[in-house]
Amino acid sequence: MPVRLQLPDNQGVLVAAEGAALSYRIGDGQWQDAGRNAALLPANITDVRVTDAGDTVTSIPVTS
Repeated sequence: MPVRLQLPDNQGVLVAAEGAALSYRIGDGQWQDAGRNAALLPANITDVRVTDAGDTVTSIPVTS
Protein backbone atom coordinates (compact mmCIF):
# COMPACT_ATOMS: atom_id res chain seq x y z
CA MET A 1 0.00 0.00 0.00
CA PRO A 2 1.47 3.35 -0.96
CA VAL A 3 1.77 6.30 1.39
CA ARG A 4 -0.53 9.25 0.62
CA LEU A 5 -0.42 12.63 2.34
CA GLN A 6 -2.76 15.51 1.47
CA LEU A 7 -0.82 18.75 1.94
CA PRO A 8 -2.55 21.74 3.57
CA ASP A 9 -3.90 24.75 1.71
CA ASN A 10 -4.49 22.86 -1.56
CA GLN A 11 -0.75 22.49 -2.17
CA GLY A 12 -1.05 18.98 -3.57
CA VAL A 13 -0.89 15.31 -2.65
CA LEU A 14 2.34 13.51 -1.83
CA VAL A 15 2.37 9.82 -2.76
CA ALA A 16 5.15 7.28 -2.25
CA ALA A 17 5.56 3.59 -3.01
CA GLU A 18 9.11 2.25 -3.03
CA GLY A 19 10.10 0.68 -6.34
CA ALA A 20 6.75 1.47 -8.00
CA ALA A 21 5.82 3.50 -11.06
CA LEU A 22 3.21 6.14 -10.24
CA SER A 23 0.60 7.83 -12.38
CA TYR A 24 -2.50 9.89 -11.71
CA ARG A 25 -5.60 11.24 -13.34
CA ILE A 26 -8.14 13.97 -12.74
CA GLY A 27 -11.75 12.92 -13.20
CA ASP A 28 -12.12 10.66 -16.22
CA GLY A 29 -9.04 12.17 -17.89
CA GLN A 30 -6.05 10.28 -19.22
CA TRP A 31 -3.45 8.83 -16.88
CA GLN A 32 -0.39 11.06 -16.46
CA ASP A 33 3.04 9.62 -15.64
CA ALA A 34 4.32 10.78 -12.24
CA GLY A 35 7.67 8.96 -12.14
CA ARG A 36 8.85 6.32 -9.68
CA ASN A 37 9.00 5.92 -5.92
CA ALA A 38 7.48 9.29 -4.87
CA ALA A 39 5.69 12.26 -6.42
CA LEU A 40 4.01 15.52 -5.50
CA LEU A 41 0.73 15.54 -7.44
CA PRO A 42 -1.88 18.25 -8.09
CA ALA A 43 -4.41 18.81 -5.32
CA ASN A 44 -7.36 17.94 -7.57
CA ILE A 45 -6.34 14.38 -8.52
CA THR A 46 -9.05 11.75 -8.29
CA ASP A 47 -7.05 8.52 -8.75
CA VAL A 48 -3.50 7.26 -8.30
CA ARG A 49 -2.22 4.19 -10.13
CA VAL A 50 0.68 2.21 -8.64
CA THR A 51 2.56 -0.36 -10.73
CA ASP A 52 4.92 -2.42 -8.60
CA ALA A 53 8.08 -4.26 -9.67
CA GLY A 54 6.02 -7.36 -10.52
CA ASP A 55 3.82 -5.30 -12.89
CA THR A 56 0.84 -5.53 -10.53
CA VAL A 57 -1.32 -2.44 -11.10
CA THR A 58 -3.41 -0.99 -8.30
CA SER A 59 -5.72 2.00 -8.80
CA ILE A 60 -6.54 3.95 -5.67
CA PRO A 61 -9.30 6.57 -5.54
CA VAL A 62 -8.24 9.78 -3.81
CA THR A 63 -10.79 11.62 -1.74
CA SER A 64 -10.23 14.91 0.00
